[in-house]
Amino acid sequence: MKAYMGSGFTPLVVQRNKALYFDIAERLTKQAQLYLNAQGEERQYWSIK
Repeated sequence: MKAYMGSGFTPLVVQRNKALYFDIAERLTKQAQLYLNAQGEERQYWSIK
């Protein structure tokens, strides 16, 4: 945290950015999981036929 202090960032801005990046990362992870699940279901569907 001290490194941020020297570079002109306030802890509040850092916290907000962390929260924002975490939110984006979480959303992308969920999208990836949904995509992979859909792909997996498609594969199962075709392998059953």
